[in-house]
Amino acid sequence: MHRMKARALALLIGLTVPLGCSFGDGLDRAQVRGEVRVDGEPLEEGSINFFPAGDAEGPSAGSVIAKGQYDIPQDKGPLVGKNRVEIRGVKKTGRMVPNYMAPGTMQPELMEALPAEVNTKSKLVRDVTAGSNVIDFVDLKGQSIPPPDEKGKGKGASKKKK
Repeated sequence: MHRMKARALALLIGLTVPLGCSFGDGLDRAQVRGEVRVDGEPLEEGSINFFPAGDAEGPSAGSVIAKGQYDIPQDKGPLVGKNRVEIRGVKKTGRMVPNYMAPGTMQPELMEALPAEVNTKSKLVRDVTAGSNVIDFVDLKGQSIPPPDEKGKGKGASKKKK
């Protein structure tokens, strides 16, 4: 019986320690929310990440973008100060391609909605202040949809060998 109580106590301590660390990391974080528009339209699905910039060091913070909106709570938010921002999203090309997860079916072709200057090679830098921030990205330009290949399939469609 004593052994069971000791194990239960050890389990309880083991569960509470990680929770305490996730909310009290001692970093100066802020809440950030905003709107993301590409070519004037809300970005339907995507992600946004804030990375400390300049001399600042620390963890990144991010969120999903849904229907053009994102919200990062303060306890998980970006560090106060300059942050480099990466935004990713996909858009439909209007073409159908084979669905390799369900052979014999087709699915909408998707492509990266934004150019590298906004995601992998982002040049977006924003100041995050203590407390609550609204940081919108409403003037982003999207990538153009590539023309279909010779068989009318999208760029990402594979070609069958004969």
